[in-house]
Amino acid sequence: MLDDLRMDPADKTVIYDPPRDALDSFITDNDEHYVLVGLGVAHQDDHEWCIEIIGDLDNPSVLDLATLMQMPQTTFCATLECAGDPLRPDLPVRRVSTARWTGVTIASVLELAGLRSTDGYLWMDGADHGVYRPGSAVAERVSYYRKDIPLERAVSGGALLATHMNGVPITPIHGAPVRALIPGYYGTNSVKWIRRLIVASGRPSGLFASVMYNDPVIVDGAIERRQAGRVGVNSLVTSHDQGARLAVGVHAIAGWAWGDLEVANVVVQVDDGATARADLGPREDFAWQRFTAQVTLDRPGTHSIAVRATDVAGDSQPDDVHINQAFRLEVQVD
Repeated sequence: MLDDLRMDPADKTVIYDPPRDALDSFITDNDEHYVLVGLGVAHQDDHEWCIEIIGDLDNPSVLDLATLMQMPQTTFCATLECAGDPLRPDLPVRRVSTARWTGVTIASVLELAGLRSTDGYLWMDGADHGVYRPGSAVAERVSYYRKDIPLERAVSGGALLATHMNGVPITPIHGAPVRALIPGYYGTNSVKWIRRLIVASGRPSGLFASVMYNDPVIVDGAIERRQAGRVGVNSLVTSHDQGARLAVGVHAIAGWAWGDLEVANVVVQVDDGATARADLGPREDFAWQRFTAQVTLDRPGTHSIAVRATDVAGDSQPDDVHINQAFRLEVQVD
């Protein structure tokens, strides 16, 4: 079992939402990177940490931290977005940050363990344990935090066992000493305090794998729960707060657009008027892209500024209530 670690705090959902100005730079400072943990924070001495790699493999193995650190290291920038409240999977939260991550690719670890095929799934177990939302209608005791991703994604999508964040060792609140980092997937899949990888033919059951963070979809008259996996194309204005007071005139609206795929274009619209295409910066690794647009606010009153990003596959942010619905900024013009 993985429940031999100290939890402090225990049985507590911990959330930190960075302020807008902390998100205006490309890299989010470690202390300002968003946090969401559902069971509390796990603590373990680096010398005691190890990870099991088991399942459908030719050479199941156990690696300690020293061995992992001796393997070839990979560094890339990646934007992580929280999947939001699992009880309200349609609610747009936009809890998001970007960091530079360093670690060992999961592909290299699985190769070392004798991966036979990329068919199936990779289960990932975190060491955090306890009661999820104690005292609520959904309260449940769990022995570890388990998530899964398709094996193909694990070996070809840049997935890491990350040990460093922005050049320094990851801290306990962010998953020390080692966490998974699955670029392009919602943060719930980047398992913190990771202790076990399991290669399996199918998806696991369990609170976080098959109940929470799954979108209910009606298929043939029945509910089918689909994993909150790939990040949908999304956007966020960081140049202005909601309710900002502005003068009549031309203003630069800036922020970030991101998703599993590269963003192809961003359009900005004031009220119900014509749309203007924003200037869009390039994508670095798996990180968000900067956009800037000039908008004209030609009369006093309340105005709505809508931002919609579209990725290279042609998918755009929807208008209806969804985790990645088009971003709207309300401003007051004096």
